[in-house]
Amino acid sequence: MSFVSFMMAVVFSAIGLSLLSLTRIYLLTGGYRRNASALEYAAENGVKLGFRRLVEAIAQATSPRMITPEEYLELRDQAAPGDTRLAEEFLSAAMPLTIHGDWGRMAWEAEAGWRTGRVRKEESYFLAEGTAEVIGIGRLKNFKPVRRASLTLETGILVGYVPLSLFPLLIDQGLSPAEREQFLKNREISFEPASKASLVSSAGFSGGGLIPDVPEGLLSKALKIKFFTPGNLSLFQLRKALGLEEVNEPVPDGVYLIKDDLGLGGVYVQGDVLELGLAVAGDDQVVSFRTGGGEWILRFNPAKSETIFTSPDSIQSYGLVPLGIIVVSGKIISLGGGTMDRNGHFSLSRDDDTVCVLRGVNLSIVSSGEITITSHLVGQGVRWTDRVPYLKDSDSQLMIFSGGKDFTTLEDAGGGITIGEGAPSDLKIQASLTAAGKGFEIGGSGRTVRLAGGLQASEYVSHGNSLAITPDEKLLGHSGEPLLSPMTRQPILHLVIFEAIGWKDFE
Repeated sequence: MSFVSFMMAVVFSAIGLSLLSLTRIYLLTGGYRRNASALEYAAENGVKLGFRRLVEAIAQATSPRMITPEEYLELRDQAAPGDTRLAEEFLSAAMPLTIHGDWGRMAWEAEAGWRTGRVRKEESYFLAEGTAEVIGIGRLKNFKPVRRASLTLETGILVGYVPLSLFPLLIDQGLSPAEREQFLKNREISFEPASKASLVSSAGFSGGGLIPDVPEGLLSKALKIKFFTPGNLSLFQLRKALGLEEVNEPVPDGVYLIKDDLGLGGVYVQGDVLELGLAVAGDDQVVSFRTGGGEWILRFNPAKSETIFTSPDSIQSYGLVPLGIIVVSGKIISLGGGTMDRNGHFSLSRDDDTVCVLRGVNLSIVSSGEITITSHLVGQGVRWTDRVPYLKDSDSQLMIFSGGKDFTTLEDAGGGITIGEGAPSDLKIQASLTAAGKGFEIGGSGRTVRLAGGLQASEYVSHGNSLAITPDEKLLGHSGEPLLSPMTRQPILHLVIFEAIGWKDFE
């Protein structure tokens, strides 16, 4: 019996010791897990704190911010992959940004860096695409291991004389942060849908002076004049470009298709246009001009490279297509989309499914005076779902500009873009609207304007109507043929992409 008792004591002692060892291992494992979780939380807190520090720095930076032409040229020459200077210039702070924090036995630190990746240079500006990385390090007091985590963000900074069409919303005024918030709240402006790039769908406020009175770049292209500055366009130059006798006399009212030995240019209209209509007829893009002197029809087929220009007294055919810039020295009393009848006459349409800009066609309408939009302006390939445009399948572009200054004398011409009181109450516009002069105004009441593109204006008067903007993000990725867009009057720094693209944990 004594031997049996002894053996039982040995067995129970072994079991007890095993249980004590298991308990110790369990406690050690549990403690390690708790420490590992605490380290993970600390590293995550570091990333969050670093991200907030970066966002605060961006919020304090003025965007868009005007720079001097000399600063632009210097930044353009020095922009290169791996460089941090552009980010430092934009944030007015040295990189990387660092910050520390703690709570209880947890401590964390963060480092936010920002480097240029690819530099895409255009004629008068460049887009510096890059990445910002926020690295968080978590620590525990009296515990040697550390934990790291990182957040990677895609970034993009525009620098230079930038196409205004790249701004979903730009108010060309100097307003305080509180005034900006009140400005948007009082005018019922919304962005639909939410943009994937968080800063693309945001309002930009300048200090004023970014929108030009005369878009000389578009004017010189349309008229096929290489050297042109506002106020220096003489009547001799203008008449020569229009194919008229070179005398110091005013240009007769009418519609002129610019042409020379090298091909076709844009269209120049002298005098007010009672109705400017856009239409798609088969594979043709049609632009109709109705003035006090009659009706002109411009009809061109990009696929076949054919153009027919009909005036009140002649019909001309060309084996070329014109440059898509229409310049009006005067007002456009009615602008809208519509259809062509069997007799070749244009009529406005109030149907929101009537397309008026042919797929692949880029048009810019430039006016010195006020432009009144009276009907829908929709491009081919756009699908509207629940009143929100789907722009992925659309490759047409429409730019509408009103500067408010006479092209030759720079005298005041009114200017501004107005949604007419007789326009449909739920108006669809696929365009970039740039309005100097008195700015942008929605007439009437109880109206919603759904803008697929953007608005850049010196002022915006809503009259209680609402504006829903869907930014066209394809413009940022644009390459190939230059955009027929007015440019900023001064070079700028402007952040257009800031999007989280990846999270990573390190052991």
